[in-house]
Amino acid sequence: MGQLNSLVEARKGKKLTQEQLAGAVGITRAYLANIECGRHVPSLQVAYRLAIRLGYSIEMLFFHQRGSPAPLKGTSKSCPLKQREVN
Repeated sequence: MGQLNSLVEARKGKKLTQEQLAGAVGITRAYLANIECGRHVPSLQVAYRLAIRLGYSIEMLFFHQRGSPAPLKGTSKSCPLKQREVN
């Protein structure tokens, strides 16, 4: 899921932990982890705050498709939590 890896890559590119980013945008670390793993879809307000804090557009963080240029260089790792198919 390229769009989720873009969020993780953007966070790591800014050298932020999940806890730091979550605190900066007013959500819990667990909720951010669930967004990163695809278990939760953020509200528009949360997506906007994440994008502003990370310096990217919402589109780059959440709608980035595989095969497109990645917002940041680096290898993303798969989420340790089980990912569900999104229909």
